[in-house]
Amino acid sequence: MLGQMDPVVVPPTEAELQAAYERGFGPPVPGRVAFAAVRSGLEHQLLQERRVAAREEQRRRALEAVGLKIDLRVIEQVVQRIRAGRLTAAEIPAGLVASLAGERLASYRLDGREVVLSVEDWRNRFNALFVRHLPANSEELETGIQDLAIADGVAGLARARGADRAPRFVEDRRNFLYYQALDLFEKERLRPRIEVSDAEATAYYRAHASEFARPVRARGTLLRFANEAAAAAWLRERKAAPPSGDEIEVSALSPLPGAVRATEVILRLPDGATFGPVSTPSGALIFVKRTAETELSPYAAVAAQVRNKLTLARLETLELAVAREWAAHHAITDRLPLADFGVDGLVRKPWVALN
Repeated sequence: MLGQMDPVVVPPTEAELQAAYERGFGPPVPGRVAFAAVRSGLEHQLLQERRVAAREEQRRRALEAVGLKIDLRVIEQVVQRIRAGRLTAAEIPAGLVASLAGERLASYRLDGREVVLSVEDWRNRFNALFVRHLPANSEELETGIQDLAIADGVAGLARARGADRAPRFVEDRRNFLYYQALDLFEKERLRPRIEVSDAEATAYYRAHASEFARPVRARGTLLRFANEAAAAAWLRERKAAPPSGDEIEVSALSPLPGAVRATEVILRLPDGATFGPVSTPSGALIFVKRTAETELSPYAAVAAQVRNKLTLARLETLELAVAREWAAHHAITDRLPLADFGVDGLVRKPWVALN
């Protein structure tokens, strides 16, 4: 927890959001998607881009600070053992890497001393992770070791500054332990009591087909212009008749020329909206969307999602029943001011009515 890095980034200004809007949707013209309709999406995208850049820089500096050195030869040997083991669970048994246990996998600096990470040290650290997946290749294992060294380095700095004794951290750690206990209780005790039959899952899928529909094709007119300036001028004025266009269909298999990465955006545009101008070697293009066609995802592709929806709904009901049962035998202290969040305490706290 102390090793988590959460960089603070500056939110984009209205001017930056407007500039991103203009770049993506062209000059203001009738029929263009309104800025207000996409503002939140643009803000989220820009924030994500800044967070990614900040994390990469933070990661680079942290690795530089700990002076991590990795033995790529040993990494490859460990990965080969994992592949050969064909493990069915994300846990590495001691016997799988026993002959490599003492090998030096990596080393780094921590609190002025050198830390040597052996294969056995790494195996124990890996198996202790709350969320983990087996490395599929050398690159994934190397990244995992980098994460471990960075976490140790940042946690050491945080402890030196007393962060592990701060009231907020103590409370967060306690809440995390509660979360772990609840998660294990749900997985080991409650979820096994919930059965979702194939008939129930398929019935929900058929009754809520709209939840599993996605746009797959957009039909409209592709207008061709001599250059981007001519296309932009037509969008601004809309007085002159558009140049002759071709009726086309845009899909993942047939993207708009020059805008392959924008297929998902085009599919989700409102009917009648325009996309472009898009520069091409022979001029510029504008796509005028007319209609979209959705397609129901095959049941096999969403079966796990359907089952999870039904399971979660029943899990909440089961948890409330357990809460009512336990309230009769245990003193429950709840300091969360649910009223501050606009939630009726009697609805969310079934034990209140029993005490």
